[in-house]
Amino acid sequence: MSVNKLIISKSLKPSLEKIITENSPKTLKNMDKWLDHVYGLVRYGEPQSEIIDVSSSGGINVSTDYKLVNLRVKSITSGNVVITRDPQISFGVEGQTITLEGSDNTKTVTLETGRGLKLKGGADFVLVKYAVINLRFNKSENVWVEHSRSTNS
Repeated sequence: MSVNKLIISKSLKPSLEKIITENSPKTLKNMDKWLDHVYGLVRYGEPQSEIIDVSSSGGINVSTDYKLVNLRVKSITSGNVVITRDPQISFGVEGQTITLEGSDNTKTVTLETGRGLKLKGGADFVLVKYAVINLRFNKSENVWVEHSRSTNS
């Protein structure tokens, strides 16, 4: 898809109201990356409606380059799963943020510091129903760094 002109609406941000012509990117994918770079915009992933089953050896897969990703998770079997895969969560892109929400009180998922995760104070986090953890990807160290957590119990 060729892009010759892009109009950024006032609803996004008044300071971004511009018409980009001559030097615009030629594909939509390149255009998204260009806008991310030039304007610091983020593309939001759709909220995850289905629940992702997690196994200890399979870990959690992030298969998108969206800047904000929301996933609901539960253990693939009864009881708690401690992720043993290295890395526990597949590598993302620089600055990508992922929100993980537990979806079951009996099929929980435990995240541990190490194997691609840097959790606050080195404390493990158990994803039970309504528990939420936010992580941000640091590409230079290939690690997801905890931003915040809430047990919501």
